[in-house]
Amino acid sequence: MTTTPLHLTPEQVQDPVGAYAAFREQAELPQVVLPGLETPVRLVTRYADVKAALTEPRLIRDRTSIATVRAESDPQDELLAAAFDAFPAEYAKYLSGHLALFDGEEHARRRAPLTRAFTARRIAALREFVERTAAELLAELADRDRPADLLAAFAYPLSTRVICEVVGVEAEDRTRVCDWIRDLAYGDGSGVVDGLVGIVDYVKGLIGRRRAEPTEDLISALVHGTREGEEPLDEDDLVSIVILLINTGITPPALFLAHGLLALFDQASTRAAPRIPHWSPPTAGPSTSTSSTCRGARRRRSRSPSTTTPTSTCTPTGSGGCGSTSRPRWCCGAPGTPSSWRRVRGPTSA
Repeated sequence: MTTTPLHLTPEQVQDPVGAYAAFREQAELPQVVLPGLETPVRLVTRYADVKAALTEPRLIRDRTSIATVRAESDPQDELLAAAFDAFPAEYAKYLSGHLALFDGEEHARRRAPLTRAFTARRIAALREFVERTAAELLAELADRDRPADLLAAFAYPLSTRVICEVVGVEAEDRTRVCDWIRDLAYGDGSGVVDGLVGIVDYVKGLIGRRRAEPTEDLISALVHGTREGEEPLDEDDLVSIVILLINTGITPPALFLAHGLLALFDQASTRAAPRIPHWSPPTAGPSTSTSSTCRGARRRRSRSPSTTTPTSTCTPTGSGGCGSTSRPRWCCGAPGTPSSWRRVRGPTSA
């Protein structure tokens, strides 16, 4: 086994498709130290290994549940401290207290009400809203006389408005709440603290209003959906769920939309190109960058009976973790080559 950890550079983390290629060829999991951290982790990059790690019951998130754990440095604590240092403590807890960071019964307690609330009927009811919103955004793009950034002008606004609809943000508050979500989830980083504060304070007020007068939105379903014998979700739980929905329900769908259009353009040589006003595939010069996947990675520890020292693993799961200052960007009609476009498409766990 490798004894000397490899210290990854920010450049390697920003280009995981290329930089991790050698790791995927290794028989063993590479031991690395992520930029800005001190504790080594095992980096899981192959699809089969990622799938195995995420379904392995002996790998957990909460190290405090290991009775024999030593008082040693912890990469997840280091990562959270580095990512959330700029946030006021009373607000940062909502970024690190969501259900994805819990195991076993506590994870199930937090997840069950959310799973019940996301019914097939609720999702189907969103179709009309999604189609209408997409049409409105496309109409705005059609009126432009210059190339547009697909993510900034269409994909991110669409997924943001859908999250607001799901949560139950009132119509008169949509613009400012969408602005806060943008600042927190995919802005330039300058307004990330104000974005979190605005969202948390607004959601707390919304929870109070839905306790008194429930509607058909997600917050109402979570507030009033507790079953007999269940511990109800408190205000902090509910706010954390909304933050989790923002972190997981905006960037992935936005990137899927960009990748889908990219796939259409990639097939333009063998079939008709997509008919989108004012948009055309890039022709020359690199214009695409990828966001960090390790900042949004999952970290789990082994609690195998054969070892008393937990082994941390870093499992890439998506792009642009919360608080990341590196944002994915892909421009339609801007200079670029098909090869540079493909950089945003390749999965880190291939």
